[in-house]
Amino acid sequence: MSVWDLKEGEVRSWGVVHVVVFVFLTAIGALSATLGSFLQVGYGVSWFYLAVVVQVVGSIWFGLWGVLASVFFPIVGDLIGGIPISVSLSLLPANLAQSLIPATYFRFFKVNPALKKLSDWVHFTLSCVILNNLLGAYLGASAMSAWGFISGDIYFVVMFSWFVGNVIPVLVVGTPLLKGLTPVIISHRAFCKRWLA
Repeated sequence: MSVWDLKEGEVRSWGVVHVVVFVFLTAIGALSATLGSFLQVGYGVSWFYLAVVVQVVGSIWFGLWGVLASVFFPIVGDLIGGIPISVSLSLLPANLAQSLIPATYFRFFKVNPALKKLSDWVHFTLSCVILNNLLGAYLGASAMSAWGFISGDIYFVVMFSWFVGNVIPVLVVGTPLLKGLTPVIISHRAFCKRWLA
């Protein structure tokens, strides 16, 4: 039986605990995004964007609540870090991709977030390391280029920096969190087997 499967007779519904999770993830994400601004390449692109861990892990564990926080907290973090709101809003699709891909992938393929089997690691690498961050980097750099925030000659530098700056924290911080805390999280009613509960 997968961690995503409902037990016989199990009924899950969202509640106050999920709203608290959303607020908590937003606060932690905004703080992490602000800290990441100290290692900026420019325009909010960091060489070590710790906040992506909140996007990946939060969306896997807490479904839509994690995805919503992942889209909202970068705006808060950017405002604190002095990034113009126009830049933050243009990056919404990138932030959505970085959180929605892992959340969807883990639920669809019933990947164990505790990464217990080789297949779990393969799925994790595809959805949390490569696909989400590659699409996020592409969408982010493209948005900044389209709005004139970066010039075309540094487009690939920004895209590469975004990708690398996301991959490293996911591997270094996200992996131990998933391995170590998933058994605790899945036993709590805040864990979302579905999108809302």
